[in-house]
Amino acid sequence: MNNFNGKIVLVTGGTSGIGTACAKRFAQGGATVIIAGRNKERGKAIVEELNSISQFKRYNSYVYMDMADRNSIIEAAKTIDTKYGSLDILVNNAGIYPVSDPLESLTDSSLIEIFDINIVGMIMLTKAVLPMIKKNHGTIINNASVAGLESFTSGQSYAYAASKASVIKFTKMLAKQYGAEFRTNCICPGIIETPIFKSFNEEKFKEKIPMKRVGKPEDVAAVVSFLASEDAAFVNGSVITIDGGQSL
Repeated sequence: MNNFNGKIVLVTGGTSGIGTACAKRFAQGGATVIIAGRNKERGKAIVEELNSISQFKRYNSYVYMDMADRNSIIEAAKTIDTKYGSLDILVNNAGIYPVSDPLESLTDSSLIEIFDINIVGMIMLTKAVLPMIKKNHGTIINNASVAGLESFTSGQSYAYAASKASVIKFTKMLAKQYGAEFRTNCICPGIIETPIFKSFNEEKFKEKIPMKRVGKPEDVAAVVSFLASEDAAFVNGSVITIDGGQSL
């Protein structure tokens, strides 16, 4: 378990799946964890759980944030700055995976929603907390997807794949521009057992994965923890797949 004692971490989309697993991992490592998401009830419940497992009994908290709402993002960033005045690690995890539609059926509203949540909101939040991250020489981990890789296709998820490719490019630009001040890396999960994929046919996907199993949120959280730790002190601008070999 990596040591994050004294570190302050913000995890977006922290009220379920990968986000929750990451939050728990950081809390177990001694960090103060801020969970951001739209589900207030779920957020507060997870904070209570984090407080119970945090070995250093740090003051964890929940902040409401809607990645499609610019004002929500700005207000959340102000709340964090006022309450903590500091931020060491940003995990840009929030995102949506819509039902795949043929390009002919893709609506303007669906396209805008996907990009607003998956990449525009991520950029806006990163901009809002940038002074705190720079001040602490912190680190940023962005959650993309194997769907955003050049070597991998994802059915007819045109907007989703394009938004995730944008996350990868955004990561590389941050890493190159701000590498002397903070590190930025990107993860590309494959099929992970989360609420987003609650209706998928697990057996069908297993056949496409060399390891013959789907991933767990904890599999992703372990990689995020590594990237945020001092063990990855010279890792910057990397794009790491977490897919059991699915994208090979």
